[in-house]
Amino acid sequence: MENNALSAGVGSLISTAEIKVLICYVISGVKAPVPGKQLANMFNIEGIANYFEVMDALEALINSENLIYNESDDTYTVTKKGADAANTLKTILPYTIKEKAFALTAKMIARLKNAKETR
Repeated sequence: MENNALSAGVGSLISTAEIKVLICYVISGVKAPVPGKQLANMFNIEGIANYFEVMDALEALINSENLIYNESDDTYTVTKKGADAANTLKTILPYTIKEKAFALTAKMIARLKNAKETR
């Protein structure tokens, strides 16, 4: 697999294909719309993937019909095609990065849901 992505630090994903699979994997796993900019920022801060690479991957996944973008609330949902691809290819991802990204995304979604409900 070609290492064609900018690094977010030691141990981060450096393959655009891996970043795309990870995005589909976490969005399909949390079963909720995910804010893309927050996801990219969180992945960058946690050293999972470079912010700009995540944003580019989100755009590519929309173009390939693996994700749907909801402009009204700036969120992304995974299509059946994207979920199937993530399920098939999830073994290419390092276990620790996959689990860390999923846990962080689930926590982010829970916080956002809680914030909406407590207004």
